[in-house]
Amino acid sequence: MNNIYTKHVNLLFESIQTESEVKESEGKSIINSTLNELKLGMKMVFIFGAGIGSFIGPVSDLLNNDGFSMSKEEVGLLLIASFAILLKESPELIDKVKKVLKEKDLLKHLGKVSDFINKSKKLVSVVAEKTGKVVHNVTDILGFTFLLSPTMKMIGEVINDNHVTSGSLGEFITGLSIAVGVYGFKSVLGKVLNKKDDKPYDEKLEEGYHIRGFSKDIDEDRLVWHRDKEDRVVESIGDTDWMVQIDNELPKPLTEQIHIPKNTYHRVIKGSGNLKVRIKKLTEDVIRVSPYTIIPYSGNIVITNQKTKQKFTYKMKAYKYFNWWDVYVVDFYNGIMEVKVNGEKKEIEIEADTIKNLINRNLGKAEMGYTTEKGQEVKFIKV
Repeated sequence: MNNIYTKHVNLLFESIQTESEVKESEGKSIINSTLNELKLGMKMVFIFGAGIGSFIGPVSDLLNNDGFSMSKEEVGLLLIASFAILLKESPELIDKVKKVLKEKDLLKHLGKVSDFINKSKKLVSVVAEKTGKVVHNVTDILGFTFLLSPTMKMIGEVINDNHVTSGSLGEFITGLSIAVGVYGFKSVLGKVLNKKDDKPYDEKLEEGYHIRGFSKDIDEDRLVWHRDKEDRVVESIGDTDWMVQIDNELPKPLTEQIHIPKNTYHRVIKGSGNLKVRIKKLTEDVIRVSPYTIIPYSGNIVITNQKTKQKFTYKMKAYKYFNWWDVYVVDFYNGIMEVKVNGEKKEIEIEADTIKNLINRNLGKAEMGYTTEKGQEVKFIKV
């Protein structure tokens, strides 16, 4: 390993190992306050304010070495424009921030800042790989703040120690990437991963659902990218601005039902206040009649076409004593549907072929019904 990088790489992984606090709040504050002052509703940029803010220091140092002295707020504005493009914010918002840059005579520096981000992405990816993380795109990088912040700090130190300019940046980033790639990280890796194994939530089971609570005081770095062994449906209990992001997709509000396929990387994005979610793991408690899956959810059933990803929610009713009664669907197991009618639990045998024929003919309609082999009239009403 080249000696000019040894010290920096050692300090980087020591920082990750000990999880030393990195001062990123100022950068996040600059990004978010700039968005507010300019009335720029850039949702994705706002969500990743902490990650974007960690770029302010090294970019400021790089531009200073190029002979341009700028305030942190001006550098923050250049980063907002660069990441707005990378995160595919609306063209209208991108044009607006570019207009502000032009008015401040900063637009000419946008190319250098974008080039810095692109060159840095490879290095951050190598660091992430060393800690067992997978980085696919820029949102992944911005999400791993516990890795991104110390990496940006390291880049800033290299820029200062070696008076790196835009012209020599590529050479130094490549050298750092190689040094990180060959770093012996086995002992550190175990400690980092063990620390990340702690569950960031409390959990209890209620009628087949996993109810999880996340504190408003949780460290965002604990909300890491991960994947699960089974499909699941997640939804918040009550209103919230917390979100879930699935790999290669934009964040989605938890106030809507979100289906997360098994073995798919995803993460929770912190909002304000505490969060409580209801999770239905799709293991044995799911009816699979290809290409459909049917799950019980909040007393209803959710039918999803796994090929088209179309999804419909129906409430169930049963006819008895000259009346249609509301049926609360509790669970599926061993070919049985457990339901509640007027608070009384009942078990209904699942007739998979009949249900599949019913769905094929009627899915998407406002109402669909059939009569079971035992003569029970049942209907499903779209919610």
